[in-house]
Amino acid sequence: MDESRLKQLERERDYAINEARILRARLEPPASRPLQPGWPQSENKQRLHAFLDRVQGLTPGFLRALARRFYLKYFYYRVYPEHGPRAAQNLGRSPINPLVAYSGYPPLLEFKHQLTRELYLDFRGISVPCERGMVSIVLPVYNGERFVAEAIECALAQSYSSFELIIVDDGSTDGTPEILNQYEGRPNVRVIQQSNRKLPGALNTGFAAARGEFFTWISDDNRMHPEMVATLAEFLAEHSGVEMVFADEDLIDEAGNPALGAAFCAHHQSPPGSNLLRRPRDPGELNFVQDNFIGGCFLYRAWAARILGEYSERCFGFEDYDYWMRMNALFRMAHIGKPDILHSYRLHTGSLTARERELFIADRARYFTMVEEERRKFFTGGFDITFVGRHPWFGHLASAYRRSGHNVMEIRGSSAEMQYRYQVTRAFPKSIVIADGTPAEGDFAELRENRLVLPGIEITAVDAATLEYPLLALANSTLWKRKECSASH
Repeated sequence: MDESRLKQLERERDYAINEARILRARLEPPASRPLQPGWPQSENKQRLHAFLDRVQGLTPGFLRALARRFYLKYFYYRVYPEHGPRAAQNLGRSPINPLVAYSGYPPLLEFKHQLTRELYLDFRGISVPCERGMVSIVLPVYNGERFVAEAIECALAQSYSSFELIIVDDGSTDGTPEILNQYEGRPNVRVIQQSNRKLPGALNTGFAAARGEFFTWISDDNRMHPEMVATLAEFLAEHSGVEMVFADEDLIDEAGNPALGAAFCAHHQSPPGSNLLRRPRDPGELNFVQDNFIGGCFLYRAWAARILGEYSERCFGFEDYDYWMRMNALFRMAHIGKPDILHSYRLHTGSLTARERELFIADRARYFTMVEEERRKFFTGGFDITFVGRHPWFGHLASAYRRSGHNVMEIRGSSAEMQYRYQVTRAFPKSIVIADGTPAEGDFAELRENRLVLPGIEITAVDAATLEYPLLALANSTLWKRKECSASH
């Protein structure tokens, strides 16, 4: 069989697969399968949940705070055990599968299997432009004259030698700029001034300028212990299947002394009433149970951060929580697995934590868990993927994506075919076009040799297999952001 006939048959097969998926989607009822097998919700339970959400929205915050613990324990978790913090124990802890997640939490594992669909998950060959081995530490500050110098000195005292400290002054109006002037010109230090954009905007400015292979950040009122960066960087160097690592920390007061008996994160204090916060060893519940337990001691890979995108400026006050959930959903997160205390979190009257009620942070984060559920559904949905051109990797990627249930079209680039570039019938709401030449308007990305390129992002892969999952992770992250933007307008 000659090559032209073979290509014609491949195209006919693609269109047949596409039409079959469209027909199946029209015949099947809307997807209602829960992420956790064995826990289908009846229509009555779904209606009750909607009713409870409305009631909570009408209940004053101080009443919810008083009744929440009893409401959850004696009513909500009994009616909806699948949402309880001990749900995994009720079903029996699944074995950890490092290929998809460093977790044994069944809902997360089910989600991960739906998301990855047996794609290749060895990312050692993925990189972005950076300085190998360097850690970028971003320190955002707004009117932080009380503690910022101490935070800077703690960062500069790291035992890890290859790091840069990027300080972002977010429009401070107190004595902060004068303090920062003392560090201008110091080795490994850069100071960036900007008008006030709040914490997520300051973080995005800092990481846009970051050159490191690994990223972390510190609040202007907290302390990094001298071994923090070295310990976390060593963990990531030894665990290629982890994209983000986190560790335990302690609580300090305004004077820097142990903060004992604090109400902050009381359920993670070990022993109760102490200033030691023992973060969960299994990160599985992060995306399913409202509890931002990652804290301030963490390190993640720059290439994963570039794929994940910016901190959301819509999530001011819980921008870190949103970011950790996205990281845990699309990539793999792990606790360091040791009791080392590597970071100190300061409790004081001027912190965002102290202003939580004033800014309605807890309430907004509470309702954001519903957004996270929608986001997980979006991430696990299928893609319409069109490859335009003759890049040698397209054949491998097309086969891998077909095996994992996505709808794939290949257009070789003849003038007769190019006019149908965006007119193919779609099977799924998510659609991307990958070109191997100059991208046309509407294309998602361009594959140039071993580099996947789209505005502001360039990802390098050693081979086609290594790119299988990162390409779709980038598409998921980018398309979700577009969906959020279109919904807000």
